[in-house]
Amino acid sequence: MAFWDIFKKSSQNSDAMEGLPEIFLHKTRARREEDGSSYEVVCPYCLSKFHVWDLQFRSASNSDADEGSGTQHAYPLQEDEKYEQFWADMNMPVADIMKPFILRLDDTENVRAVQLWDSSEWLDMSSSENREKVRHKAICRVKDKFGGISKERICPHCHNTLPEVIGRYPNYIFSMIGNTSSGKTVYLQRLKSSLMYNGLLPRRQMSLQLLSETNLNVDMETKKMFVNTVQMQERLSDATSVGYMYPVILELIRGEEHILVTLFDFPGEAIWEENRTAFFSTLMQRNSENTDGWLFMLDSTTLPSIRSCVQSYGEENLLSIKDKDDAQQNAEPVHIVSEFTKAFGLGNQVKCPVAFTFSKSDVIRYFANKAEAGMLPGLTGSEIFLQQDLNPNRDKVELDELYQCNQELERFLEGNLVLNSARNSCPQHAWFAVSATGVEVRDGILQAVAPACRVVDPLEWLLWMVGAVPGVATKSKNWARRLGASTPSSKR
Repeated sequence: MAFWDIFKKSSQNSDAMEGLPEIFLHKTRARREEDGSSYEVVCPYCLSKFHVWDLQFRSASNSDADEGSGTQHAYPLQEDEKYEQFWADMNMPVADIMKPFILRLDDTENVRAVQLWDSSEWLDMSSSENREKVRHKAICRVKDKFGGISKERICPHCHNTLPEVIGRYPNYIFSMIGNTSSGKTVYLQRLKSSLMYNGLLPRRQMSLQLLSETNLNVDMETKKMFVNTVQMQERLSDATSVGYMYPVILELIRGEEHILVTLFDFPGEAIWEENRTAFFSTLMQRNSENTDGWLFMLDSTTLPSIRSCVQSYGEENLLSIKDKDDAQQNAEPVHIVSEFTKAFGLGNQVKCPVAFTFSKSDVIRYFANKAEAGMLPGLTGSEIFLQQDLNPNRDKVELDELYQCNQELERFLEGNLVLNSARNSCPQHAWFAVSATGVEVRDGILQAVAPACRVVDPLEWLLWMVGAVPGVATKSKNWARRLGASTPSSKR
């Protein structure tokens, strides 16, 4: 138990504790710098790791240069090759490559003064004493030689704009991956919508800001995906282009506590080695080194038991596979987990927490209600992982409930090789089942507008596993202790 802290509600007497809730909080995996003033930064775009001192700023003193004036009053816009190359490698070339001038903190010719967090004082960078004073500190604003003040931080490697508070607070990277058509894109949209409407630990008095896009955009895209498609009988879009990944960046705020969380979405094709470019392989290597946890999406309709039901009832239109002859698209979960381990395992094991998440649990529910006895062995009467409603009063992760979901899914998967594969390759894992649509999708078309099913479970578990939020257990204390005992104090 050296790697985690347990806060108890009563005495240390284990007999007295029997049947009483116990609060579990792992030691944080976010790494603080030696002087304690800041945290290590991992770029949510290119996944490069660096110190807060290496952050760069875009100047606020920019204009189209007036060549005839003879006097420079601002920096001219410049072509940003790093920014352009990064998005070209992502298969997303950008049209606007003329960007504001880049200010480096060690460039005292252009950076005249800086401001530290929680300070209104401007420190003159021409002073060697001031330069030493601010070295390795988190800078919140800089002043350039034209007097322009900028707080737009950028990554020194890919030149993408970073959250203003990055480096000041814990920064967790959760990576999402799943085979083609596993449901990641649809799931991620529903998850963002659920988070915007207080779906994450609702009684924790924690506000959530989506830094990567506006709430209005989330609302519009959610309505387009889950309402308009039903009305227009259009196909759901569920494919992330090969090489394209735009992170979802969240800031969780509770009083003075701030936590940054990045959901980094890998395209499904990335699981298979033959689909990766050299750049993409490099990005995946950085991910192996710097990610804090995985949300691994598996398509429940690829399970042999579900496929058997599909064939028995002649309901192939419930399958989302576009090409029945494509071996990758039709791969069973055990083969996908094996490829995942080869790509991201260190010593044949994935060292950080993995939330194995079956999408389209609505299909499991559909056949559980329809199928003859014995066709879906392992399902119990409660079917907790198919319920739509979570405890609306939770302010801690409900470990008993997640444990029961995990146990029921393990029973449901009994006999499938994916169980042993997960146990051997991912020591810290749990099983989840979600439905972003709430109802079945046939021939790619959503049948009705319905509430989602348990979409926040995997994220809450990952946040608990990295020490970002507490969990509470009564019946699942041994499970919580076992997961905690195998959790390293820091991934990075």
